[in-house]
Amino acid sequence: VSVSRNEKDLEKAVKFLSTGLKQFDGKLPSDRKTAEIRNMLTVGLLMAKAAEMRKGSRGGHYRDDYPDKIKENWHIFFENAEFNPVKK
Repeated sequence: VSVSRNEKDLEKAVKFLSTGLKQFDGKLPSDRKTAEIRNMLTVGLLMAKAAEMRKGSRGGHYRDDYPDKIKENWHIFFENAEFNPVKK
């Protein structure tokens, strides 16, 4: 997930990060390094999902496919680890 984003690349990022997280499948990490990798995959997936849902550009978030600046409802909140977005 880079500064300049588009739907195709975000979909690839979500798929890649989701595949990486599936390797953990609810298991506890055996050591600190493994826990850090799982945490980085989780944060990356949250960022990619949020970027994918945002259909416009704002601040450091620029979409090649949606170059216009969005003016309202641009905050996206996740209510749980299942990535169900709640717009406020």
